[in-house]
Amino acid sequence: TASNIDLTTNSFDLVEEKYLKKDVKIDSEKKLKKNDLFICTSSGSIRHLGKVALISNMVADAYFGGFCAVLRAKKSVLPKYLYSILNTQEFRSYVELRKGQNINNLGKDYLLDFRLPIPPVEIQKDIVRELDKIDVEINDLNSRNQSLKEEIDNHFSVIFDQYKDSFTKIENITDLVQRGKSAQYGFSNIQVIKSGQIRGYYSFDFSEQYFTHEDYVLDQRKLEEGDILINSTGVGTAGR
Repeated sequence: TASNIDLTTNSFDLVEEKYLKKDVKIDSEKKLKKNDLFICTSSGSIRHLGKVALISNMVADAYFGGFCAVLRAKKSVLPKYLYSILNTQEFRSYVELRKGQNINNLGKDYLLDFRLPIPPVEIQKDIVRELDKIDVEINDLNSRNQSLKEEIDNHFSVIFDQYKDSFTKIENITDLVQRGKSAQYGFSNIQVIKSGQIRGYYSFDFSEQYFTHEDYVLDQRKLEEGDILINSTGVGTAGR
């Protein structure tokens, strides 16, 4: 399903697996193959619409489901080259034109109508080689970033142990603890931060912005500098 496309890394992720009943018959053309481009074609979030993963290895008896599609490149196009094109800002801008009121859809005709440059295969190979080098650098930086986060955790482990006799409750060191509330969206200048915009534990994603209805009245939920915003709900997301 579309949840198997990691939005952060644009890679195929089998952390969440779903299975069909044994007697269900599926068209063989829907079986994922090596070098397929697996793409999300319907989502409530425009950020997820058009996200794509390259099936770089064989997947045993895996079929793509609803709200997804597969592109299989002709011999004149390298799959990795096409995958890279579909991860450019040019393609993202094209996809975001499909933003709807509720469910965003990337129809087959609209997807196939996207225009892109196709240099000779030898040039494509050169481009892919350069992109592979950049991917290695990105992976190295991600590994370094993870190591630094672990170093931070280790520092706090020492602090927790060193000051274990001076623990206190959060309620004793805060002036305000206030849960958020759902707002009616509109076109005012008051921005609402949704739980899904809290990425990991350290940053926000404002690629999409949401605003309240014009009649919305501000209260103590207005964020101030120094506030700590916590995601209070969601499986795997609570506490971010």
